[in-house]
Amino acid sequence: PEHYGIQVQTTETVRYWAERMEKAGYPGRWETQVHCCYAEQDKVWVQDPDGRSWEIFMVLRDDSETYAPPAVAQHGKAVADACCAPTCCT
Repeated sequence: PEHYGIQVQTTETVRYWAERMEKAGYPGRWETQVHCCYAEQDKVWVQDPDGRSWEIFMVLRDDSETYAPPAVAQHGKAVADACCAPTCCT
């Protein structure tokens, strides 16, 4: 599923946009210190009136030694790729 991303410079800016979207009737879902690819991020997911998922994020570190596949948005929620499912690769 598709999603759109907006990178900002600070976690405070992520919080600002999350609060602004919530006041407009579009509550978000926070993720803090999550890994996406080789980066650690703070982010909020918001779904727009047309059903598109938006990720507003700030990169905390972009030099993680561990690769985590990027999450994909599905109905306003981040869902890990199938290879990262808890039942996979046991």
